Amino acid sequence: MIGLFSKKSEPVGERTMKKLFDSKSKGKAIEKEETKDDVAILEHTANAIFKKLEKQIEILEAIEASVDAKLATFERLLHMADSINHPTGAVNRQHEVMALTQRGLTVDEVADVLGMQRGEVELILNLNK
Repeated sequence: MIGLFSKKSEPVGERTMKKLFDSKSKGKAIEKEETKDDVAILEHTANAIFKKLEKQIEILEAIEASVDAKLATFERLLHMADSINHPTGAVNRQHEVMALTQRGLTVDEVADVLGMQRGEVELILNLNK
């Protein structure tokens, strides 16, 4: 048990406690406690802020999905209005399918926007490869 007790058989833990409460180191011990408390408060505040940010991100993602759905509906309605005013032929249909595909829309989205069947869109895309 070398090192656990001093020459007077005083446990190391008791010597450390006496040092902490010694008049010279008392201020340092208080400062360390205050620093620990400040760090704990900052961590708690940071966690609360991150939770609020995560909720806001979820809300924004839901809004984005809603806007995307409304945009697809708007494009479909716009196309329907255009087709009523200007009847389209097969060549224009192929051009529209290709244009929407190049804009990054999926086959299902193109079919929805143009009011076509998925298979019809896939056929046009396969014929134009």
